[in-house]
Amino acid sequence: MNFKVLSALLSLGLIACAQTPAKIDAENRVELSEPVEVSPSNLPKQELTAQMLFDFLLGETALQRGHPEIAIKKYLALAETTRDPRVAQRATEIALHNRHPFAATKAVSIWTELDPYSVDANQTAAAMLVNAGRLNEARPHLEKLLIAEKDDIGSAFIQLNKLLLRNANKLATLDLVQQLSEPYPDLPEAYFAISQAAWFANQYDVALNAMEQALTLRPDWEMAAIYQGQIRQRLHYTDNVDYYKNYLDKYPDANELRVALIRTLMAEENDAEAREQLQQLSTRNPTDTEVAVTVGLLSIDLGDFDVTEKNLKKALDLGFKDSSLVHFHLARVYEETKRVDKAMASYRQVVTGGRFIPSQVRYASLLAQKGDLNDARQYLQKLPVANDEQ
Repeated sequence: MNFKVLSALLSLGLIACAQTPAKIDAENRVELSEPVEVSPSNLPKQELTAQMLFDFLLGETALQRGHPEIAIKKYLALAETTRDPRVAQRATEIALHNRHPFAATKAVSIWTELDPYSVDANQTAAAMLVNAGRLNEARPHLEKLLIAEKDDIGSAFIQLNKLLLRNANKLATLDLVQQLSEPYPDLPEAYFAISQAAWFANQYDVALNAMEQALTLRPDWEMAAIYQGQIRQRLHYTDNVDYYKNYLDKYPDANELRVALIRTLMAEENDAEAREQLQQLSTRNPTDTEVAVTVGLLSIDLGDFDVTEKNLKKALDLGFKDSSLVHFHLARVYEETKRVDKAMASYRQVVTGGRFIPSQVRYASLLAQKGDLNDARQYLQKLPVANDEQ
């Protein structure tokens, strides 16, 4: 388990614990009961007595028969009696699964005491304490987790703010991230984490300085440069175009940053230069489908429908994976340029995703405008819908 797991754990509010071995979904489903590897040195040298066996059986039976309070009480008592981290883990899982935060806090405290370097124990404790807003108490657990991620410490810091996002006190979060970053003065991701925490806390000068330090340590980090541009805009810097251009002079293949420059030029109504940058973006990436779609969509805002059509068709020819998105925007271009039949044909080719229903409604509307009102109504009535809103 890692920081991604802990982040998902927080997003689920610590109630996704099951009583079977854990399964981790690539997106967001996390359960706590993954077996923990416990060092034999952490296990108590204690024989299983008849009373202990009775309490174990009583706890499991109570759990199976829908009496979690009895099970929690028995497992907490067993955790204190046996001093076995595996029993403390089980007590924690049962308490969390049955939404008994006080018992869960007590159980995880025993668990981390008995196995202080267990990644699972520290993840669970950190998640509970962060959710409760007890950041000072969460700090030592987060420090141990960062140490455990030493082979991928940069990624751990990148995920840190997502992990702490649920905490309402953003200034306290910033202070915690700064403390956690202190042992890593040469790690650009640590400054990136500070910058993000400062952004959420509306401390934009702090955010700017931290991101500058991140870029000093890793000058070619495009994502950090893009965030730096956003911070500068929030601080109302007037030379943002020059900032982006200077970066592109050094790193001309920074496509996403070039898109940020184009959006800035468009916001400043410098359409001519925005078109030049769009042409550069397209010329430097002749076979990139993502770039083709991006150029096409940005050209809509410039009113360059011929450029949009050319690039969206190019994306289809190159095998862009989301053809429904392309057909939806092609249909918009056809409507704007009064090619109704082509627009209707493109709307019919939108077959998946959130644009499916809007596209079919638009198709029916165009059909009605052509005088086929009954056909339009019948078309809408036959559409497959997934929910009441649709």
